[in-house]
Amino acid sequence: MKRTILFFLILLLPLMAFAGGGNESNEITIAGGRSPCFEAPIALFQSRYNYTISHIDVDFGTGESITMDALLAAGTPPDIYIDFIGRSGKYLDPAYALALDIDESLYNEGALDWCRRDGVLYALPFAFPGQAMCINTSMTKGWVPNDDWTIDDFVEACKVIKSQAVDGYFASGLFAANPSGDYLHVNWFGAFGVDLFKNGDYTKSTANSPQAVKAFTFLKMLVDEGFVDPNAAAMSDDDYVAQWSSGKIALAPIRPSWERFYVPGAIEAGKLDEAFDTEYVPFPHDPSIAGAPTTGGGSLAVGHKTDDVDKAEAIQELILLLTGKAFQTEQVTSNEGFPTRTDVVGLNPSADEQVVGRIAAKFGFMDVGYANSWYYESRAVMPDVLRELYAGNITPEQAAKLYADTVDKIIADAQ
Repeated sequence: MKRTILFFLILLLPLMAFAGGGNESNEITIAGGRSPCFEAPIALFQSRYNYTISHIDVDFGTGESITMDALLAAGTPPDIYIDFIGRSGKYLDPAYALALDIDESLYNEGALDWCRRDGVLYALPFAFPGQAMCINTSMTKGWVPNDDWTIDDFVEACKVIKSQAVDGYFASGLFAANPSGDYLHVNWFGAFGVDLFKNGDYTKSTANSPQAVKAFTFLKMLVDEGFVDPNAAAMSDDDYVAQWSSGKIALAPIRPSWERFYVPGAIEAGKLDEAFDTEYVPFPHDPSIAGAPTTGGGSLAVGHKTDDVDKAEAIQELILLLTGKAFQTEQVTSNEGFPTRTDVVGLNPSADEQVVGRIAAKFGFMDVGYANSWYYESRAVMPDVLRELYAGNITPEQAAKLYADTVDKIIADAQ
């Protein structure tokens, strides 16, 4: 009997965390907001409100919401959760999140679409990043493709690079061990014209298509031809980025801002003697389409609902400040994305970020379903399918069907 009661209480804790207002006090806890750039917004908040601020570090290495799962199980959800939309979007739920009432004219058109559930605003966005294809010109001996290069051009370049590369250096890179960093390989589907969802209809995946079969065939070919590390299926996104930042991948999907800290980190760790030269270009595209979109996926700030009216007001004000003009200006000035607010202007964007900007302006951001409660769970499907594909256990046709069918089941179960 005691074991049964204990098991019931363990199950009840996360439900209480979702339903209740949490521990009301003069403390506001922030999970994931440890950046020094938050110090000024927090100081401004504390000059207006009588609250102390406590920080909780977030473990996001696997791409899963480990920290939040633990906090919910303990009945201590944070008052504000800041994280990549692929994880934080999971909590845009009326049972958990604080509904926000703000001046929406402060935000660019469409910027709040990923922050709503059933028309209710539950989060605010930071600046949103995009990515491009990084050309390691130290490996390509100065060669840079033009902006309108095709998949065929990419494959020919891979053949040349492979013929010249020494052991441990690769024409491109892939990974499939975890769902984190999925935008780095999902962008390949956009390069083939794949719509994971058509026209904003999230009731069913449209990924089982001839274009998707072409994309899966292409990715399997990269593995089979040795254009990527043969251990790609067992590599995580961290492994992939470490390989790229060590100068060992010639043609790599990457966020340009990552070069500023990952490459110096590789040098400091003794994995690289000196920085390699780079140029950024759009993804190559299938000849059947005009060009490939970029993929985004920035971070959201989500508040936890509370019955304390004063605290709810304070949480909303702090979220506004944390995601506001000062911090977003810092983000875009540091070339870490595009502003979502109307009062933020990017000053002197780097040439690399200008490339991403041109992609976004011309072909937009790929729609991967971020705005849905089921996205968090569906995110793990692609690496599961890719591992089976790379191992030769399924064909590209089976991969496209398996991916779409599995996502469809997740969507149906979420209804």
